[in-house]
Amino acid sequence: MNNVMPHRWAQLSRLILVAGAMVLVFYGLMAYPSLWNLVFLSVVLSIALAPAVKWLTKKGLSYSVATILMTLALVILLLALGLFVIYSAEVLIKGLPDAQAKMQAQIANIDAWLTAHNITSSEITSAMTKVVSAIFSELAKGLSEIAPMLFVLVFTPLITLFMLLEAPGFGMRLQKRLASNPLALDSLNRFAFHTRKYIWVTTLLGVLKGGTMTVALALLGIDYALIWGVLYFIMNYVPYIGIIIALIPPVLMAWGQYGPAYALLVFIIYEIVDNTISYIIMPRVMGEEVDVSMTVGIVTFFLFAWLLGPIGGILSYPYTLAVKDVVLGSSEDTRWLANLMNMGMPKPEELAADAPKSGGDS
Repeated sequence: MNNVMPHRWAQLSRLILVAGAMVLVFYGLMAYPSLWNLVFLSVVLSIALAPAVKWLTKKGLSYSVATILMTLALVILLLALGLFVIYSAEVLIKGLPDAQAKMQAQIANIDAWLTAHNITSSEITSAMTKVVSAIFSELAKGLSEIAPMLFVLVFTPLITLFMLLEAPGFGMRLQKRLASNPLALDSLNRFAFHTRKYIWVTTLLGVLKGGTMTVALALLGIDYALIWGVLYFIMNYVPYIGIIIALIPPVLMAWGQYGPAYALLVFIIYEIVDNTISYIIMPRVMGEEVDVSMTVGIVTFFLFAWLLGPIGGILSYPYTLAVKDVVLGSSEDTRWLANLMNMGMPKPEELAADAPKSGGDS
């Protein structure tokens, strides 16, 4: 009994310390969101690009040349994305008032139909008008706040380049420093593995999703089909709730252009594409290695979007993996919290890790 109480006090003290540290970190995140996003996105990209750099070195290139080539490829991709974001913002800012007017006209048609059938419609159409106005207002607000996103996109390749160049030496120093703490080293390796696999698989499947929806929307004649396809690709990095965010603008656009039947058709196509790729193709490719629960995924999306803005929301899953694998998974005292964040039934090793140590009650 005497051995149990100090151990429990140590666990409680560590939990209080971790909670206090996380509160301080949250305040720091809110104070400098662009800086945090810049550094963390660079870390994620350097982890994701490391295998490609290693592959190029096996083909005979020096490590420095391979790193510079991958960074140039990253520069081209992010430059293209940044220019497309600027173009999309300019186009949508000009087109949103017209789209909103079309949507209001469709609501007026619904009001006229309900009135013709002796159905009291004022409350229904008034609520619809308020919802549509709120959605378009949020879209306009989001488009006016792209400057922090461009800041991150511009400086990310430079930070990533230096991180990749420093990676071999840093990895060796880290392994030496954590040789006496295998659990902490294992948690870092687990975070790197989960992040790398998630980024690559999500990117490839996101291209498939976004490309499919761009073609489908273009064939249906929906305005800004390419923009909605790219939005779908970007929101694909946000599990569970990303599809909902990507779905709203094209559904409203279809409704405003052609009426509710087309909006329903766009909704059905989105669901078919997303369910086919997410629940049939993705599990076969990705397996169950990254298994943060749905509740945790949704809550952390809103948390990091609130703390760090739109980019924080897009990076919410890697942020969650960092908290789960590195912050909570690196200590026996908090490992059970990391296991609680997993999806589905607990694995045997998790049950073993969470079980009380024998001999503690004597």
